[in-house]
Formats: sequence, C-alpha cells, structure tokens
Amino acid sequence: LCLILATSFVASGPALASGSRSSVVRAGRPLVAALAPMPGYTGSGVAHLTDNPGQQRICSTITTKNVTVPIMAAHIHAASTGNVVVPLFTSTTNAMATTFRSCVHAPRSPAKAILMHPSRYFVMVHTSGMTPILKGTLAKPNNS
Repeated sequence: LCLILATSFVASGPALASGSRSSVVRAGRPLVAALAPMPGYTGSGVAHLTDNPGQQRICSTITTKNVTVPIMAAHIHAASTGNVVVPLFTSTTNAMATTFRSCVHAPRSPAKAILMHPSRYFVMVHTSGMTPILKGTLAKPNNS
C-alpha cells in the first residue's frame, strides 16, 4: 500500500505528490517512459524510474502535463498480458498534482525482468475507477 503525501516522504515507500523536493532514493538503473493519452483523454507526461532488483525496490517520478482529470494510481503492466506487475502508487490526497514520486517494494524476479527487457512493460496512469488515461512503454534512457 502506497500513500501519496503532499509535503513529506518516508523512505519506507509512501509517495510524494506535487512540486515538493524529496530525498527519493535513486540507487539502481534508470528507465523512462513517454506517456501519451489514451483515447478520449488529453495530456502527456513522462515516467522516470530507477529499478534496483538487488534492493527489491523501484522508485518513480511521474510528471504530467495538461491532464484534466484526477490522477489516482500508476502501475507497471506486462505488455503481453496487461497485468499489473508493480503498483507504483495508488490513492492520492492531491490528485490534481503534476508530479508524483514513490519508492515501492518490487520482488527481485519482476524487477530484474523489467530491467532486462523494459520494452515488454509499460507504465499506465489511471483516474478514478482505475480508468487508464496515460500510457507509455518503458525503455532505457538514451544516455545509459
């Protein structure tokens, strides 16, 4: 369970919403996803992830632009099945924020698979009722 907090970050896993600065642990390998709107929605965004299978941890910073509905959750999904592999955050106290940060537990096996084959996974951002609003395939950044 991850909580979205607007003013503080606790290293054990809750997420941070809005423009506050945090000390999100970033040890691990970077991944990125350009987020595009799902049909019927507007907006865009980018998801920056740091995947650390050794620590069983994935940290994320998701930034959105021109989204006009509340953001309630984000997950990493398997492209082959659509199933959620790692929930990045759920439920937010500041659903209209534009930046969401979290660090979550990610079992070693899926975290390693995501790192080894990022294009087999995508980040999906959801509004209420878990309706998908933004989606982007994971990739290794060009500079890594």
